[in-house]
Amino acid sequence: MSTTGLPSRPTSLRRLILVAAGFVVIADQASKSAALAILGDGERSFGPLRFVIVRNPGGPFGVATGASLAWTALTLAIVIAALVAVGTDGLHIRPAVAVGAVIGGGIGNLVDRLVRYPGGGRGAVIDWIAVDPYSRVFNLADVALRVGALVLLVAVLVGRSGERSAQREVEPEPPGSPTSNTETSNTEKKITHMVRADNPSSSPSPRRSFLARLRRGAATLEAAPVVDLDDESFFDAIEGRVTVADFWAPWCEPCKVLNPLFDDLARSHSAEGELQFARVDVDASPGVATALDIMSIPTLIVFDRFGREIEREIGVPGKRRLEHLARDARSAAALDETSEEASDERGMR
Repeated sequence: MSTTGLPSRPTSLRRLILVAAGFVVIADQASKSAALAILGDGERSFGPLRFVIVRNPGGPFGVATGASLAWTALTLAIVIAALVAVGTDGLHIRPAVAVGAVIGGGIGNLVDRLVRYPGGGRGAVIDWIAVDPYSRVFNLADVALRVGALVLLVAVLVGRSGERSAQREVEPEPPGSPTSNTETSNTEKKITHMVRADNPSSSPSPRRSFLARLRRGAATLEAAPVVDLDDESFFDAIEGRVTVADFWAPWCEPCKVLNPLFDDLARSHSAEGELQFARVDVDASPGVATALDIMSIPTLIVFDRFGREIEREIGVPGKRRLEHLARDARSAAALDETSEEASDERGMR
């Protein structure tokens, strides 16, 4: 698959932010112009909704009407902060759209303060929407600002909670714990056997040489059976084997939290050869990411042996959810094997 000209994931998200911001600004200014033309000094009602023109020199919902310049400076600061956030790489689709909404809402009201009478940062913002029984009047820019800020806050809180939970799950056992001692003892026994089998007739190696072999053996035993795939190899590699694929990027902090969990899952479930575990860097392989509509990372996808998607998980799942994905993958592998045997029997008849 050709990937020439395809944007990287951070570039796509920044473009999404700008599109969302532009949409909010256009919708806000167009609705204000339409309200001014249709309503004038009148008022219209549709159930609990009231539409009336209010020229607001203050903050949202008419707060602090005597501080126009202060509100202009605050709005400008919010827009600048959101634009700075666009320069970061750890954005996901929902926070990215929320950042765009905040930028668009801020710019929509800034336009009013700069160009509407009396101008120079003191202009009145056009508010035209009210909901009974509340008396406050607002506009679409206010809605975008508040909804975007709320989504960003929730995303930050949920992200931190998920990272803390995942980090707790991957914390190693304390060195002195019975589990840790048992695992270390078993590993050392396997490594010792491997070293002796490699050269049974040799005399004992010096201490330094043995430690070097010990480290190499430990790395071999502990390496996760995860294959790295790219645009050229991905679709061929997943044909014929049930595959659990992890889509990630080096700049993605939640992806780094998921990596050891995914490696542990691969060690636990790939020994019998039923499942294949793969990792795809979406920045290095934008063609695969685009073809599979990967819009947020990390994303885990389970494919059957025909390359069809079975299940998708977005974000950092816990161990229990990861085990559930692995069980679904094993069930798919068993079903494929049963179907193949049944097909062979029908062919023999």
